[in-house]
Amino acid sequence: MAAKGASLEKRWTDLTSGQERLYETVTIALVGKYTDLKDSYMSVTKSLEHSAFRVHRKLIINWVESSDLEPETQESYPAKYHDAWRAVVGAG
Repeated sequence: MAAKGASLEKRWTDLTSGQERLYETVTIALVGKYTDLKDSYMSVTKSLEHSAFRVHRKLIINWVESSDLEPETQESYPAKYHDAWRAVVGAG
């Protein structure tokens, strides 16, 4: 059991070592209904973080409220609408 724990620790150390010195980034636009409640998306953000670790990239998440992408927002708050779409398109 101790050997299995040591193996797991070594794999985790190998995976995360050097993460504080990452220069290349990956940008993800996360579109959702309740983006103010970050805890609602915890499993998604953790999955993205682990994926970024795996490919040795720094993760940048752009949170986009889904209602900001709707045509009604374009009429009532054009700046907010265009900023939201810019975040989605720019993440690619």
